[in-house]
Amino acid sequence: MTIYEELKYLRDRGYFALVKNEDDEVKIFSTETSDGNVRSSDWCVSEKKALDSLGCTSYSKSEIDEYSKKNNWQIVRPIHITEILPGRGFKEEEKVKILPNAKEECENLKIGWNGQMNQMVKDGYGYFHSHNGLNLRIWNKDKSDYWIFYPTTIAPIIKETKEITLDEALELLKKEYGEDVTITLKGERI
Repeated sequence: MTIYEELKYLRDRGYFALVKNEDDEVKIFSTETSDGNVRSSDWCVSEKKALDSLGCTSYSKSEIDEYSKKNNWQIVRPIHITEILPGRGFKEEEKVKILPNAKEECENLKIGWNGQMNQMVKDGYGYFHSHNGLNLRIWNKDKSDYWIFYPTTIAPIIKETKEITLDEALELLKKEYGEDVTITLKGERI
């Protein structure tokens, strides 16, 4: 396998690559650009410095093939994205969004699916329980049971909205504007 093929193999599995050249400098290769190039850092004296410059340049397949041979590139190690991103994931019992694609994604990956998981998708959220290999265990909304979801089917909740009933909304409006508040919905006065 060429260095380019090894980088693609790692990228397809969610890993970046730390690469060393003949001068013992290191570079991190990360994601692919829209034109097919591979993003990378500068050549640096340390992995930490390479992380600081990640994404500042990119190489085409032919450049990677040429330079890797010419400068004796070697993949030192794969780097999982969680090593780079701060926080390293969700905290225990953190509320998370369950995305609409969850059933399709999980079934494609042969992760078992059931009616309770359907309900969790309808609810739109669950609570992070723990990791299960690369997958995530997510509590249902009353935390009575948890199910396994693939990471691309779960997202952080950045700004949470609160669902309230129409009566609750009317009470809030009355507190804000006084008792003479009426609501009209689709031309009908409520």
